[in-house]
Amino acid sequence: MNRIEKNRMLLPARWPNYDSSMYSTRNWKKLYTSKDSTFFVDNSWPENYWNGAWCYAIAGKKWVVNVEQVLSSKDSILKMKDFWTILNSIKQSCDKANVQIITGDTKVVEKGKGDKIFINTSGIGVLHPNADIRLSKIKTGDAIIVSSNIADHGIAIMSKRQGLEFETDIKSDTTNLNFTIQKLVDAFGEKIHFLRDATRGGIASVLNEIAKDGNMGIDIQEKNIPLNEQVNGACEMLGLDPLYVANEGVFIAIIDATIQNEVMQLLTEDDNCKNAKVIGSITNEHIRQVILQSKIGGRRVVNMLPGEQLPRIC
Repeated sequence: MNRIEKNRMLLPARWPNYDSSMYSTRNWKKLYTSKDSTFFVDNSWPENYWNGAWCYAIAGKKWVVNVEQVLSSKDSILKMKDFWTILNSIKQSCDKANVQIITGDTKVVEKGKGDKIFINTSGIGVLHPNADIRLSKIKTGDAIIVSSNIADHGIAIMSKRQGLEFETDIKSDTTNLNFTIQKLVDAFGEKIHFLRDATRGGIASVLNEIAKDGNMGIDIQEKNIPLNEQVNGACEMLGLDPLYVANEGVFIAIIDATIQNEVMQLLTEDDNCKNAKVIGSITNEHIRQVILQSKIGGRRVVNMLPGEQLPRIC
């Protein structure tokens, strides 16, 4: 790491405002870094909650991770059995994603300054040699794909926090996506123009950021957006728009339209993306706006949400 630190050169930012960056070493092997944090709020720890942005690997190769934990003392005591559950979950998810934890640290904060445990991670990996994923690659006519059902994660977490019960369990979509992304880039290389995980703020916030930062227009079709019927019913009951609800194991891909069918075939054969759908396209009309065509044929602007629709969960 000393050699990397000594010889690295910061490259021009490819993903403005995102929680990642890219460096180059002396041999011009590009390194992709990412940071994510997880907030543990109660004693129910989902088996794979550990998966975060560091598993969403544009690099797809040889990721290593730093882990920091902040424990709260006295007032919100974390039981040792729950702590071991968390550690075992971390190990299982790292094994599944083929990720190594190479360093870490633990801090204890004073009474009243925390809620049981906070965990944050920082990852580093080698950028895929076929990847050229950046906002400036997006062009008019590109297809927009959502990799899986939206809003599952946000509704699952909210139901746990608020004690809500539904007829069937709504489960978080959290999973590692590095192998899925690697298959995409292996097969299609530079024709994968842009990738982004649709975490807090949901797909609506991500699409608005793309439209505004890239100075382009976006059209999406409501009928094509993958949404679990149970989750949709929960959103209607709670007065939430699923477009803005957080996801954890969902990404948005913007690709050359000529490979749309081949990409969809690859994704729907992947366990993480069986419900993937093409939801829209890039347009040179209504610049910096996202326009949704409803199921009944109407059109409306999908704005950036001014505040947090759900408590921040990632």
